[in-house]
Amino acid sequence: MTVNTLRRGSNTPPHVDRLVRAVKGAAWMDVAACRTSTVDLWYDPETERAEARQERIDAARAICDTCPVRAECLETAIVNLEPHGIWGGLTTVQRSELIAARERTRAH
Repeated sequence: MTVNTLRRGSNTPPHVDRLVRAVKGAAWMDVAACRTSTVDLWYDPETERAEARQERIDAARAICDTCPVRAECLETAIVNLEPHGIWGGLTTVQRSELIAARERTRAH
């Protein structure tokens, strides 16, 4: 979700404005594959059913798979401890697992 072309939909979580302010001006966002997508693709609606959720996640990841700045996106979410959405092709749970694995690696 790029800050330059972010289109808010009905399911946009309230924290998105905070995150947009936090990463505004990040040059990588200008070439992100998601730059024209609606935010609804990247964030879980509260009432989403499991099958619809998986379809949405798969669609978002398909965009991430083509993105030239996927690593920068993921690192932005990790650095900002983004607790929601799909960033760099990873869900919130996957990012948490990655952060935990990095911490374990640093501890050794």
